[in-house]
Amino acid sequence: MFIRYVKAKKNFHYHRVQDGQKVLARFRCKKDNPKKCNGDFKDKENYCQAYRLAQNKIADISGKTKIDIANLDELSDSDKVQLLEALTIAKSNNVKLTSLVRTAETVEGGEIKHINLIEAREKYLERLKERGYKAQHRKASGVLKELIQGFGNIGLHEVTPEGAQVWASKVKRWSNQFKNRSLVSCMSFWNYFKQLGYTLQIHCPFQFADESKNRPGISPFPVIVLPKDVLSVRESKKILRQALTNPYTAAIVVLVLVCGVRTEEAARLVWDDIELEDIPEIEISPFKAKKFRPKPDGTVHTAARTIELTDQQVAWLKAAKEAGGMLPVNLHTYNKKLSGRNDAYKKVEGVSSWIKGRQNVLRHTYCSMHVAHYKSIGNTAHFAGNSERTIKNNYLKRIKPTDAEQFWELLP
Repeated sequence: MFIRYVKAKKNFHYHRVQDGQKVLARFRCKKDNPKKCNGDFKDKENYCQAYRLAQNKIADISGKTKIDIANLDELSDSDKVQLLEALTIAKSNNVKLTSLVRTAETVEGGEIKHINLIEAREKYLERLKERGYKAQHRKASGVLKELIQGFGNIGLHEVTPEGAQVWASKVKRWSNQFKNRSLVSCMSFWNYFKQLGYTLQIHCPFQFADESKNRPGISPFPVIVLPKDVLSVRESKKILRQALTNPYTAAIVVLVLVCGVRTEEAARLVWDDIELEDIPEIEISPFKAKKFRPKPDGTVHTAARTIELTDQQVAWLKAAKEAGGMLPVNLHTYNKKLSGRNDAYKKVEGVSSWIKGRQNVLRHTYCSMHVAHYKSIGNTAHFAGNSERTIKNNYLKRIKPTDAEQFWELLP
């Protein structure tokens, strides 16, 4: 028996006490979010009487309904045969008999639906592609490929938490942080097929254990949180001047390091998006800004914003424009020219060995220098297109005020 939070056809919600598919009782709820509902009298803000009534109903039913194991002898021979057959199926699928029965009840026609990893990967990637989730598609493609190499083409229902832990630990080229992120991606993958009605375990084998919620799972890999990699004032000056020697890097480096624009956003801008005379500002429209993950209702928010420019930022942008800075640019080619990762670009002007392999160091430097000098988390978050929480967690207490002051005094 369990409590289910359901939205009625009318504009209200209720808690439903269920035993499998059988509804035992309904209690109308005044809340609009299941996370706000609980039966704790001490939590007056989130207390829900309907939820408590549903809990009491379960307690009453559980107290009256008892299974006497001795009654198994009274079962008919046909019932005993069915019970043994069901137990055999459960053991072969590595699940508990009760879990198998409850899961099968939710499957149309009461049939068991299984899917192998290779087929599941193809279906999941196709779904991401149809929805236009390019970043998620690219990440999931690599993670699921590694998953199949580790497990082979077994059924998704056969993956266990123990197996997932061992699999992730054996991928040596992954950092612990990436292992944790990959397991989260696998959780989304698993939940997708759970929602489609496939016969899977009650608990996701990729989820992290939580003792406080009595939730089984795997142990996350330990991650040492290091401060964000930033450039020194001397390095920033050198990189800015080197960038101005190459039209392909001039405008982008200035936009990212001095103005806080994301690299992928800067690559989409044109010079008409940047006003350098009357009211100096950069306009990043929703079509060129970073797109965040869609909400459950399908809405997609972006980092669209207007960045007000100081005299120092205007000076660097004018210098980049005079140097023939190209906008827009191909992001892939820009990254090669900037870091010299390809033999063809190793001797290209504008390349600095100081930033080779230091991912997002230009943007990290901007955020750290800006919040250290202007001391406004809100402004830094707005201009960078981040949340205030991101700025607080990553960029505070990283730069000396004197270094930040020198950074914002740099001129071409």
